[in-house]
Amino acid sequence: MSCVLQDLVKSHLMYAVREEVEVLKEQIKELFERNSVLERENAVLKSLASSEQLSQLSQNRSTSPPDPKRPRCGGSESKGVNRQEETDRK
Repeated sequence: MSCVLQDLVKSHLMYAVREEVEVLKEQIKELFERNSVLERENAVLKSLASSEQLSQLSQNRSTSPPDPKRPRCGGSESKGVNRQEETDRK
């Protein structure tokens, strides 16, 4: 492969990586914001709940396994990959 072609491939890959990093940074920012909102909601709900309700919740949490159908942290798909595929098609 010629040096010019290698430089072209390298610059394309660097561009793709930078784009993916920006997408991931935005996702992290959104997740932090959502986490903050959920923590505030949780604090409000805890303050409104009776001690009996809180003890029932802690008992239920320790006896029931996590729901495998519930997605974790926004699922497994990455928006950046989809965006890159669209760029590659052009």
